[in-house]
Amino acid sequence: MDTLKSYLADLYQDLPANQKAQAELLDAMTTFYTGQLKQGKNEDAALGATIKATAGMKTRLAEVHAEVIAKPFARAEAVTRQHKSEPAVTMKQAESFWQAAGTHALYLAGGVFLLIVGSGFTLLADTDSDLSMVAFYIPVLLGIAALIVGSKAFKAVRRPLRHLPVVSPVHEQAVARRTAYHRRYVIGQWVGYVSLAASLFTISIEEGGNEGSFLMATLIGLGVFCLVYVHSIDHQYRRLAKRRVVD
Repeated sequence: MDTLKSYLADLYQDLPANQKAQAELLDAMTTFYTGQLKQGKNEDAALGATIKATAGMKTRLAEVHAEVIAKPFARAEAVTRQHKSEPAVTMKQAESFWQAAGTHALYLAGGVFLLIVGSGFTLLADTDSDLSMVAFYIPVLLGIAALIVGSKAFKAVRRPLRHLPVVSPVHEQAVARRTAYHRRYVIGQWVGYVSLAASLFTISIEEGGNEGSFLMATLIGLGVFCLVYVHSIDHQYRRLAKRRVVD
């Protein structure tokens, strides 16, 4: 028994300690050794047969240990390959996205503008005149149509790219475009705020009547148009600039 224990200690000396595995192997070797004695072999012959039966065990244990050590690295490599093969937004797709985003911003801001101005027409409309009522409905219907058409067209371009990471050139281009657009973004904001502020002064024009109210609606529409337009474009640049980047 002591000889078998020494043999196992030597077998595992270059491998990580695993008492359970050593104990199980010792039990198996002891059972084999006992069986050899029962067959009439002396102790030396039984011991030699037992050791011979485990020939190559150390090599196999080393291979198993190497496989266990290699598994985490194999999984990491597989994950890396998966990320590298993961679909990502290409430059061509990004260019199409930004072009569609500009059109969508125009439709969105224009639709809101027409709805606001259309409400201003109601202040001048003569309910007894069909022509006046048509003048109200035309901008409202055009505004609704612009919102629906612009939204559907942009959604068709945006949906396939949703939640996808971007390649490095797309990220760099998105950041550069957003930086270059910042000046127009600030100007658009100022024009929007000034237009909204100017609309408040039309209230003080008492003699303006309905015309003054219509001017107020037009200024409000212009202010909202500028704010919605520049915010929408800036948002689409930021959308890709903040996506996860893959090589």
